[in-house]
Amino acid sequence: MCLREGEAVRGALHTRRYRQFRKRLKRARTEAGLTQVEAAEQLKKPQSFVSKSESGEGKPYKCEPLIVT
Repeated sequence: MCLREGEAVRGALHTRRYRQFRKRLKRARTEAGLTQVEAAEQLKKPQSFVSKSESGEGKPYKCEPLIVT
């Protein structure tokens, strides 16, 4: 998830588009049967990265490759 050009970072965490992305992200992880820890291990990221990405505490302007299989 990356911001569109010109989209303000401050309001981005609360946009409808970003809320929908966070819901899809969590659903994909849980449907894959993964805990946050397991997903983080596969992504080679800390568990807090997964948690913050799902909760909206993460910063969407950092374009991180994120694949949940």
